[in-house]
Amino acid sequence: MVELLAPAGSPEALLMAVRCGADAVYLGGPSFNARASAANFTFAQLEEAFDYCHTHNVKAYITLNTLLNDAELPRAYDDACKMAELGADAFIVQDLGLMRLLKQNTGFELHASTQMSIHNALGVKAAERMGCKRVVLARETPLEEIRGIKKQTHAEIEVFAHGALCISFSGQCLFSSIAGGRSGNRGQCAQACRLPYRLLRDGTEADAGYLLSAKDLCSISYLKELVDAGVDSLKIEGRLKRPEYVGVVTRQYRLALDMLRQGKQYDPQEYTKQLLGIFNRGGFTYGYYKGKKDIVYSDMPNNTGVYVGRAESADGRRIVADTPLNKGDGIELRRDGISLGGGAVYELADGSGKLRSGTGRLKINSLARNCAGAEIYRTTDSLLIQEINRFAEKERGDIPLRLLLRQEQSGLWLTAADGEISACVFEEYSFAEGKTSQEDIITSLAKLGGTQYRMESAQVDCIPGGYIPRGILNTLRRNAVAALDSEKIRRGRCAVYKNACEVFSAETDKNNNFVSSLGGGSAKKCRSVFAYTAQQLQSACISSCVDRVYYKPYDYTVPLPVLPAERTAQVYFVPFDISFAPDNKLYGDIRGFDGIYAENLYAVLLAQEAGLPCIAGAGLNVLNCESARMLKEMGCTAVTVSYEASASQIKRMARHFDCEVVVRGRLPMMKLVYCPRRHARGVSCPDCSGSFVLTDRKGMSFEDRVFRLSSCRHILLNSASLELSEAAGALPVSVCDLNNAIPGLPLTKGHFNRGV
Repeated sequence: MVELLAPAGSPEALLMAVRCGADAVYLGGPSFNARASAANFTFAQLEEAFDYCHTHNVKAYITLNTLLNDAELPRAYDDACKMAELGADAFIVQDLGLMRLLKQNTGFELHASTQMSIHNALGVKAAERMGCKRVVLARETPLEEIRGIKKQTHAEIEVFAHGALCISFSGQCLFSSIAGGRSGNRGQCAQACRLPYRLLRDGTEADAGYLLSAKDLCSISYLKELVDAGVDSLKIEGRLKRPEYVGVVTRQYRLALDMLRQGKQYDPQEYTKQLLGIFNRGGFTYGYYKGKKDIVYSDMPNNTGVYVGRAESADGRRIVADTPLNKGDGIELRRDGISLGGGAVYELADGSGKLRSGTGRLKINSLARNCAGAEIYRTTDSLLIQEINRFAEKERGDIPLRLLLRQEQSGLWLTAADGEISACVFEEYSFAEGKTSQEDIITSLAKLGGTQYRMESAQVDCIPGGYIPRGILNTLRRNAVAALDSEKIRRGRCAVYKNACEVFSAETDKNNNFVSSLGGGSAKKCRSVFAYTAQQLQSACISSCVDRVYYKPYDYTVPLPVLPAERTAQVYFVPFDISFAPDNKLYGDIRGFDGIYAENLYAVLLAQEAGLPCIAGAGLNVLNCESARMLKEMGCTAVTVSYEASASQIKRMARHFDCEVVVRGRLPMMKLVYCPRRHARGVSCPDCSGSFVLTDRKGMSFEDRVFRLSSCRHILLNSASLELSEAAGALPVSVCDLNNAIPGLPLTKGHFNRGV
């Protein structure tokens, strides 16, 4: 049965998720999770949360899904051990170094975070080798690719079913980090995608608005297709959302999945009404699962609500409601998509007097000025929120319980069983004659109100002709339920593991041998350069000042060029960062190249299959020595350090590994499957020739570079050019030129001096 996985950004949201039908929840601990601004949980709160989840047969997954530097790894490891001891069922991890430590030293269940950008079968296989039981696929992965992944791999597959979408490939977005100093890979995303932009084509405006602001995903209308594709877990996004949002969304998906499990049909529109009412951004998108392109809503970036009616008077007091408006609703008035103001409806009346709810001509409290004719949108549905709070205020009693009562002369034994877990309690009571019937006993045992249980069956084995007081049976029942809960909690706890000090001390000898065994510090310092066309490739690979060329063609549909026989530089092929099954057919015979430059995990395995050396690219986000070590163990001969690494971090890694640092060029701010040119004036796919640039409200420009595969991919380049040639020259590292700088652009040192 497919798992429904709900977000828990706070204890209140966790309670709502469990009571509204989640099979599992994901939550963040005190640190190192990708929602640093969520309420998150202290260790004491985590213990309560795990216990509550386990007594309700709900799993709890911890998000440890940020990149870590070397100084942070010991604490992250210790935190994971402590949370496992408290009852965490699994850890969602992005950082390769933390994943390696947990795999080598614990038996914890590991899930590869969507921040690892895994999106095809080879990527999933790579995660399996790293010790991952489950992979959270990139949101861009289409249904057909998911079907293929399930046929070719063994890992559990988790996909997003509902909630906010990152417009960029997760784990590959540097926009917030480079432009604002807040790293999305470190849980501090400033959501630059929710800001307004202008799209210029050859210097002329072709589009404007919130051009990178994605609608929220909603899969309620094609859930069966996801289930039939073989996904193991459906994930709701929303750790920053209010508890009522979590409750409404979880409840709707629970109802739909239960209908599918029972082989029944359901009306998606009825479920969608509830989902739209709690939050939407200009409606919903199908996402990338079915090849849809309705990804972005460019009019506004936040909750658009649901259309209710229009204002008649300039002060907004007299309105016409086309659908029921309720006292307590939150509304916003807009004209031509521009907000005129709004607030809560605390006065509602018609000609006959005050109302709780009404349609037609109504009077409300004034919420805006000069708004005659403006459209009214409900942004907070008070009835929907009241309804979900009422639903979740009490235990639902959904878990079936089997009870067995056995009487002896000296007392009573009651066994309570939930699946394979059971607990038995004893109550002293000397046999007394009387007329307590079996039906009376079962009636008393069935009184499980206020708990998460309901009696599925009861077996009574009592001495005939006896009397058992109702109070004794009630005490026995309560004690049995408490004992069963305690047993569930006990089973959820994990054994104590070695702490970080023990782990890192045990590897001291290995660390001392890094240079000799892994080549760090002894390799030749190389100069690498990217080539994007066959002409650039031909020039670069015979240049006397270039040691390695990374060929990443703008057009992968063109056959691979023939390399010069007497080239002076090695040539590495770069499989594109986002590559689905149809794209892989475009790569042809890559065995004529000298190696593979891997910007994604799948390319590491692609190199192994081709028998070629592999260099780990910057897209693999190497920020610590353990991450480099993991990639070395997977066969990479060198690693490119993360764009977000500081000088001191680079220096530390370079002592132990053959490292390369990107020192020149415009950094990739976003990697997109979505086409930002799609709605530009005068553009019709595939005719989008010319130069396309996104400009922000501060006048910064970000060029959109298109790469052609089975479908187009896009990379937004920074408005400033990185220049670290002199700074990095003093370090024992190889250097790389992205070869995309433009004369006259401002220069930046990126994170070299500040880190993240």
